[in-house]
Amino acid sequence: MLDQELSVVFYDLTTIRIQGEGEVEDDLRQYGHSKDLKGPARQCVLGLIQTADGLPLDF
Repeated sequence: MLDQELSVVFYDLTTIRIQGEGEVEDDLRQYGHSKDLKGPARQCVLGLIQTADGLPLDF
């Protein structure tokens, strides 16, 4: 899809809170301020790039 000529793309980010205390190698989860819990929680960030027509280009 990136070989098209694009004039408008949209970029959106959201955080995903993750439960559990286990540690894994190369873990993407980091502690940060949670909007849901109003305090620290382990979470990761998910981003999406899409065209003006809503077609996803990358995440």
